[in-house]
Amino acid sequence: MSELSYEGRTVFCRDVPAAARFYEDLLGFQRDSEGGGDIVLRLPVAGNPSASVTFYLHPGHAPDPVDLGTFRVRDVDAFLDTLRAAGHPVVAEPTDTPWGLREASIRDPEGNGLLITSPITG
Repeated sequence: MSELSYEGRTVFCRDVPAAARFYEDLLGFQRDSEGGGDIVLRLPVAGNPSASVTFYLHPGHAPDPVDLGTFRVRDVDAFLDTLRAAGHPVVAEPTDTPWGLREASIRDPEGNGLLITSPITG
């Protein structure tokens, strides 16, 4: 067995509280802790609700945006409607892929990319 395990993702933010509001209010992350300017958030891992991924929101002056990964929702279109209603832009509108997913792209308030997916039904 490997001694290596995944700890989580540090996301550098100019405005940590604003980024936390986005992840908590719009994406459903749960606040785990905060202190020293950091806010720690958790989200369940798709297919394994007993596992979670951790985002460490950490202050940064001018962080370069990065790709934060793929996030699964039940319905991409309904999820994007919720984001739009909250005034949040969509970067790439939903498309159906040959591998059976509907995908769209968004950015968090810091410019980091998130791919939003759901299985194609019917």
